[in-house]
Amino acid sequence: MIDRLSVWERSKSLLVFYVFENHEEFKLFRDSLDEVLIDSSIKRLKVIILIRDPKESVLKHSLFAYFCEKDIAVFGNKIKKRSKNDGGEDLDIIRGTQFDLFLCFGCFSSKVLKWLTLINATKKIGINSEENSFFDMNLKSSNGFTDKSVIFTIEMLNKII
Repeated sequence: MIDRLSVWERSKSLLVFYVFENHEEFKLFRDSLDEVLIDSSIKRLKVIILIRDPKESVLKHSLFAYFCEKDIAVFGNKIKKRSKNDGGEDLDIIRGTQFDLFLCFGCFSSKVLKWLTLINATKKIGINSEENSFFDMNLKSSNGFTDKSVIFTIEMLNKII
């Protein structure tokens, strides 16, 4: 008998897009993400963070790449400068890399969506994002907390084969 794995169980690489609201919420988000990754099959992870205020101080970490909407070139297909993460990869290189799963948390402008449409992922899931045909699936969590949305998303992906 062949085991049928869920979308989450099949995924070996994960790209996460997160809209930064504040430091407290971001810490909860990171903790929840760490929690779900412990028992996962994910071998490669990158997190792209959209910050609203370019002057915002951010945690420098090799997994995180930061940008703000002003960094997107006029035609929306390139980032004008490298990510704020000194050790991070160029955001356009990350965007062009193949991932099994793309999770997108939060709402953003059409300019950001245009940049995101070039993401190279097998499955694209929007969580509490605007309904859009770019995503294979849009999930809505009634709980407004992002950390709870991470757990909710993984629970849902574990049910989908």
